Amino acid sequence: MNRLIIRWQLALLPLAAVGLALAVSRGYGVEPDAPIQLATLVADAPVQAPQPDVLPDWHADAHKTEFKYIGASGCSAANCHGGDALKETVGSEHSIWVQKDPHANAYAVLRNETSARIMEYLARSKRYADLEGVPAWEAKICLDCHAAASDRSQLAAGHKFSLRDGVSCEGCHGAAEKWLDPHKRWDWKFLSPEQKSSLGFVNTDDLYTRSKMCAECHVGAADREVNHDIMAGGHPRLNFEMAAFSSVLPPHWNPNDDRRRHAVSNPNTSAENVHSAYFAKLWALGQVAAAEKSLELLETRAADKNGVWPEFTEYGCYACHHDLQPSAWRQKDRGYDLKPGHFPYGTWQFAALPLVTHGTNASDLFAESGAFEQLRAEMGKPSPNREDVLKLSAPIRRSLAELGHQINSQPMSTEMIDQLLKASTNEGQTIADNSWDAASQVYLAAVAAYQGMMDANGRIARPIPADHDNFKRFRTIREQLKFPNPYDSPRTFEQRTQDRVDVILQQLKELSQAIAD
Repeated sequence: MNRLIIRWQLALLPLAAVGLALAVSRGYGVEPDAPIQLATLVADAPVQAPQPDVLPDWHADAHKTEFKYIGASGCSAANCHGGDALKETVGSEHSIWVQKDPHANAYAVLRNETSARIMEYLARSKRYADLEGVPAWEAKICLDCHAAASDRSQLAAGHKFSLRDGVSCEGCHGAAEKWLDPHKRWDWKFLSPEQKSSLGFVNTDDLYTRSKMCAECHVGAADREVNHDIMAGGHPRLNFEMAAFSSVLPPHWNPNDDRRRHAVSNPNTSAENVHSAYFAKLWALGQVAAAEKSLELLETRAADKNGVWPEFTEYGCYACHHDLQPSAWRQKDRGYDLKPGHFPYGTWQFAALPLVTHGTNASDLFAESGAFEQLRAEMGKPSPNREDVLKLSAPIRRSLAELGHQINSQPMSTEMIDQLLKASTNEGQTIADNSWDAASQVYLAAVAAYQGMMDANGRIARPIPADHDNFKRFRTIREQLKFPNPYDSPRTFEQRTQDRVDVILQQLKELSQAIAD
């Protein structure tokens, strides 16, 4: 008999998903008027053209990996993970993924009109002049994230790898050359995470590991970079938030297993009676992991003396992409205190981190004169000093890594979730007043914390009248964050009158009061 999987009553994280165009466009749990309507690679239906089963050979510049890929077909047998998805989750993981998960479509979108247009524009850049005439489905910069492997040198002997599988099993669980056979044996479940990791298996049960793995593509890495040239060609901005992204994926696992691992009550009771910190903890770890990866990418760029500097994707997009007005709000102090010609750094990935670090040893990082403010000031200059950026960034990244391990290794109590919820609605009012990026991150933080509070208190499947009142407040905030049609930016969000911002701040204030009561 299928194990009961609770269908989350709040359903706000799917509505709040920012930037997960893959899921939004295919409608998995998301209303068509999702709050942030970004240009996406999958907005157009993919062209079902013939697809190669082999990768191009990039030789010297091939991405190196200790373990080799064997292909998703190694997992798809009916007696492995290719069972009847309508009957059972366990044993049908591949079937569910291939039918419903947007990652399965990651390679196919490289053949649509949007991707062709991106490549056409990208080839006009001096950085990518060698890509002239190269289709997206053969470009390594695309395959690095749109396929599990991007080069023949990464494939095991006798592999059955096919690009058409997109970001398949091994894209998240690790190259299977060494772990596939042990994974089939009865004693696999008795191996420790460290033993499995030594074979190349990624422990996605661990939320911190999972978040960092997702951030490899959805934030970027040294060999997986979506820079300003690529975005200028039409690639969507990488607005990654782990909790919201996760909520819109059709799970090919039992979500209640996640809830049980982070239970604040008896984890062995029925699913509807488990009280869990999962939602809040996933949000917190996702914030830390995304910031870590963002700083790692920043350091890679700063260390590359021949690379473009500064890279504009480090900054708030709408500081430049906005209407020019004689008395625009950007000429006033909206929390950034920038001089003319200076850039607002890290407006997305770092906006909500003060909520995560609140009350921890890392809280000083985001104090008024803390380490991050020093980094932000240096990065805000028209020409940041590369060496200074490296010196400032590395200690922050290490401190965040320590915080991530601390959050990951310790239980998150109901009291801690309540503190996070209060911070997101109280301190969140000050943060949300800074920009659309900040307001969106505060909204996502408040939704995750509220859903976490409900679950920790046993109300996730049984909301009370007060919850429904607060849902309405969340929906009001969400409406203010939506982009006006047909724009891919918050064109009317931060106008001089601040109408939308004022509504958001008022709703956060009401939420704060309702929670206190």
